[in-house]
Amino acid sequence: MLISKANGLGGEGLKSWYLRARYQTYDARGKPASKGVFEMYWGTRNQTRVSYTSDSFHQTDYRTLTGTYSTGNTGPVPYPELLIQGEFMRPVDLWEKAPAPKFREIKRDKVALSCLEVRIPEAPLASSYCVDAPRLLLRAMESDYYSAVYNQPAIFQHRFVAKQINLSDESQQVLDLDVDELRGLKPGDLPALTPPADAIKTGTSPIAGTEIDPRGGEPDRLANSAVMAGHIVIKVPPRYPQEAKQRRAQGSVRISATIGKDGLVHNAVVVHNPDEALSKAALDAVKQWRYTPYLLNGEPVDVRTYIRVTFTIGG
Repeated sequence: MLISKANGLGGEGLKSWYLRARYQTYDARGKPASKGVFEMYWGTRNQTRVSYTSDSFHQTDYRTLTGTYSTGNTGPVPYPELLIQGEFMRPVDLWEKAPAPKFREIKRDKVALSCLEVRIPEAPLASSYCVDAPRLLLRAMESDYYSAVYNQPAIFQHRFVAKQINLSDESQQVLDLDVDELRGLKPGDLPALTPPADAIKTGTSPIAGTEIDPRGGEPDRLANSAVMAGHIVIKVPPRYPQEAKQRRAQGSVRISATIGKDGLVHNAVVVHNPDEALSKAALDAVKQWRYTPYLLNGEPVDVRTYIRVTFTIGG
């Protein structure tokens, strides 16, 4: 769709580029967590470098013609850092099989915006994208998992790229991004695309992950939540804590997790915490869920995804 092609640094037709952005993360309660720097070198689809550097996490991932490599922390990229690459690469995530979108008009800061809602057929999930027409400039996004506001738009290689992005979840801050530098690659940048001798090889396929949601990268493939909902084969319902009912506590718990090649839930972490008791009950239940493995090129792979568990009084 034209909106997807007009916004972000993903897709075909772009020359090599470099991006540097500062970020501020927030914890499950919406409190400031850590500050860091995100850098990405894009040579070709099979020649990239992505790095995260903060006081709590430092990892650099390389994709080359001989495979994928990593240095720094060996664990998975934490939430919400995992969202950063997709917000710059493919902020408009439209599915080819999705039905025709619904349109509505809104006004934000006295600017008329055209919004289109796309509903994923595999699950009752939807995303809404609001653009400044007729330029197709993306200004806001809302999904069932988080929302984003895109400010300070710039034009780079005929694409719109927001230099300031705010992500939130039910009015709770998740991530702030501020672009410091966006330019084409220079000859002096090319050595940075080569993994150092002590890098750990994490994959053999130079195109691993490209068939999964473009918001993910190597080695942390991020699968669309709607797709993974269709892979659930055992879904243990959460127990609504009695003391939470008495307090009339309710809301949606968001969980980031890895679905392994074995179909089990690994590395489950609460990323949106409406209530401590509800979050614990949701986490206890989700850890018992079972999935059919996600297949990439016919082979089971580990994928990261987001899970929402909703508690409603009387629901």
